Amino acid sequence: MSKKNSTVFCVVLFLYNIAFASGDLFEQERLGRGFLDALEREDRQFVAQRFRVASDLFVVESARNGDIRILQMLYERGDNLLRDYNARSLLCHVVDADYEDKNREKSLERQCAAQFLLRIGTSPQQVRYVSAKPCSDQMADLLVKEGGIVEDGLYFLRLYSLPMRRALVASGRLSAAQRRELLLLEVGRFPAEYDLSELLEELNISADCTDEQQNTPLHLMAKHRAHYEDAVSSAEALLRAGAPLEARDGAGRTALIFAARSGNSELVNFLLNRGADPTIQDKTGRTALHWAAACGNESTVWRLLMTKRFSARQIAGHKDSAETAARLVRQKRIAEILRRYVESLSQPFASQSITGSDQRYLHPALYPSLIIQ
Repeated sequence: MSKKNSTVFCVVLFLYNIAFASGDLFEQERLGRGFLDALEREDRQFVAQRFRVASDLFVVESARNGDIRILQMLYERGDNLLRDYNARSLLCHVVDADYEDKNREKSLERQCAAQFLLRIGTSPQQVRYVSAKPCSDQMADLLVKEGGIVEDGLYFLRLYSLPMRRALVASGRLSAAQRRELLLLEVGRFPAEYDLSELLEELNISADCTDEQQNTPLHLMAKHRAHYEDAVSSAEALLRAGAPLEARDGAGRTALIFAARSGNSELVNFLLNRGADPTIQDKTGRTALHWAAACGNESTVWRLLMTKRFSARQIAGHKDSAETAARLVRQKRIAEILRRYVESLSQPFASQSITGSDQRYLHPALYPSLIIQ
């Protein structure tokens, strides 16, 4: 093998050793031998292609390691530092490495590398793509400050990762419309990622807004977050922020109806104590009691009956009653409870007031004749 070919082989093997520093040494040697065979066959196209790949891998690893001096040197030499050999942004590699490696010192170096790549011309489209990826809070702050990613509308807010959304809120660059959109997005997101009390405090806006289906933040919270431990505290925060208690969505349903449908008796009790009307009907004529009965939420049914706001016709014995709604979906136990409740209305104990700790929930033990064995 000529001295020139030996030099090229050594350079290529050196670049691969850097690019695959944590890889298998046998694999590195095999790649190097492949170059040697190609050189002996004088397959110059193969060598040039693989040499280009090796160089790109070296650039990628430099970016992932946050080697800002190497990146500056390559940029001054005229190398392409915006995309790798697969047309993927080098900024993506930096963000990936920063998220995967929690080393604080390395994180600072990668932030410097990301800042350098942003300043030499990484496009806004590439930054938006990166913004959907998991990243550290510090990297998210840098991307928001340096990347300029808010200008193209609200659609991208749905794609951004949680650290990126936090950085956008903290930056103060969101308009009033964008803040409202972000509030509706976070309340309706499942699984939930953002603490609502914290979000409302940071956004500093009224919760009296609606989405395309006329859902308020309180509707969305009762629909998507009712099973969370902080459901009651979230509802309280939204009401403090101005969310209307008895607003109706496009189908005429209130937040109480969604809470009753979910079966969260704590949330139902909270909304009732705040003054929510349990007799409001949606466009199909169903109340919160109808939905609780149809979904088999027994404790919620008892709590709604405790309000004594429903007529016997609404409870049982009629085609549009809650009993009928329960029987249609084979909730036989709930239907029988409702029937016996109506029958018991004329009994003396049915008119007794319930006070003290028993006010929280109406338990079947308070009505012995209604207990279903």
